[in-house]
Amino acid sequence: MINELYDLSEALKTAQIQTQNWHRKYRPIPNIRGNAPCVRIVISDGRVVRISDVDASLGQILRKYGSNQGSYPCMNLAPLYRITDGTAKKELADIRDHPERIDNICISRMRAWCTENNWGKKFQGKYKISMQNTPDELLPAAGYQPLQILLEETKPFVDAPHLHAELERIAWEMLERREHTSLALTVLFYQGKSDKRADDDYGSLSVAFDSTKLIDSGIPAVSEKFVLGLNQHLMDIESNICAADEDGLVDAFGIPFQVIEEPMPNVKLAGGFDVTLRTMFKEQHCQTRYGKIENDRCMKKIKYLLEQEDLMQFQTLDREFEVIDNDTVPAVVDATLAKAIASGKGDWSTLQKKSVSIRRAKVKPWNMKAIAGDVYQWTLGYDDFLGYMYGVLNAGGAVFC
Repeated sequence: MINELYDLSEALKTAQIQTQNWHRKYRPIPNIRGNAPCVRIVISDGRVVRISDVDASLGQILRKYGSNQGSYPCMNLAPLYRITDGTAKKELADIRDHPERIDNICISRMRAWCTENNWGKKFQGKYKISMQNTPDELLPAAGYQPLQILLEETKPFVDAPHLHAELERIAWEMLERREHTSLALTVLFYQGKSDKRADDDYGSLSVAFDSTKLIDSGIPAVSEKFVLGLNQHLMDIESNICAADEDGLVDAFGIPFQVIEEPMPNVKLAGGFDVTLRTMFKEQHCQTRYGKIENDRCMKKIKYLLEQEDLMQFQTLDREFEVIDNDTVPAVVDATLAKAIASGKGDWSTLQKKSVSIRRAKVKPWNMKAIAGDVYQWTLGYDDFLGYMYGVLNAGGAVFC
């Protein structure tokens, strides 16, 4: 899969099709829908100035830095109060459908529902990751001035009760003015399940922080300009780290290698498919049994193989070319490379690019040809999109037995 993606990348370059590279931890926010809005929180000098809905088209542009546990400046919070009473839930639904009925008496009844603070202990643990830990992690990127401004503006809100109080104040003001009542109610109330523990049942509210200073400067945090600027700064920092790597290791495609102790990303394909690339990542416990769970060990192996290649010892590389599962073998899909390997030539990095892993049990059914020890030549058809499955499918049902 990685080989095919590399070929796709090269094809795009050849066709001069520009693509946007994103920092690995700067990820899209969830899709904005009618029942899953994103709330823009505009702040200034420690106060919430206003809140508004983020347009769905703009949501396609926005990104958040971090992980599922916490992110910044877009993140998942929770509505302010939890209600579980059935009667209150029905009345709340009626108020949403008929905002014209909101008056002072109605507001008084809704205020009476605000008895169970929805920002419990478990939520506040995630809140700390988003509002303190992740901003601290972003400090090296604070050379990007718009980010520095936003980091300073959000400091007063590291204290969760302060943001809770500010959001509650602004929501009630909106209801009193009968403005954007649906948004105000979304911020105020979560309809919880009475049979669930409050700590585990607090819902989710997607938000994006912004600042009046950034808006006045022409680079709001909720804008494509801010997103692209921060991403470029993050990419530049990572490039400098890679360039400073004392080992000078590069991956199979000649790109500087940096040890990243996390899973490789998902790749979105046409038709709505998500493909997760695999890596020697220590948290993938299923890989522990193979004794290779750190991705830098994989690169050390690559370095050793390259040294062996320099010594013209390709004859032993087939034994050193280990795959994750001992029941698989490398199959070369390029006829010229297969011929070179058969004569004791070729190079390891090319083998890595132009071979696929096939289960050993399929060597005979799929007519694979041994060319050097446990290295085989793929003799069925191969397609840049379908890979070796192109040959399997065209060969007919017999190859599946």
